Amino acid sequence: MSRQDDREETPVCRLQSGQGDERFQQKCLHRMEEVRRRGTTLILVSHSMQTIERMCDRACLLVRGRLEAEGDPTKVVERYREMLSVGDPLE
Repeated sequence: MSRQDDREETPVCRLQSGQGDERFQQKCLHRMEEVRRRGTTLILVSHSMQTIERMCDRACLLVRGRLEAEGDPTKVVERYREMLSVGDPLE
């Protein structure tokens, strides 16, 4: 199988709050887990901290296009929440 064929088989799931039914979202998450177990790199962009902590081995926090934090997802999520609690602008 060529790399192009592999890309064509990789699903693209956009999980947004309130969109799609729960069954569809679970199906997407399950498929992403399968792809991840095969060793394929996935880029997950989400506002769901719970999903990031559950699905990611590594996380990056970008603020205004600048890398603010990188590494263990739990620590990156903690940094994000710290910034929110002290009123640091994230936009």
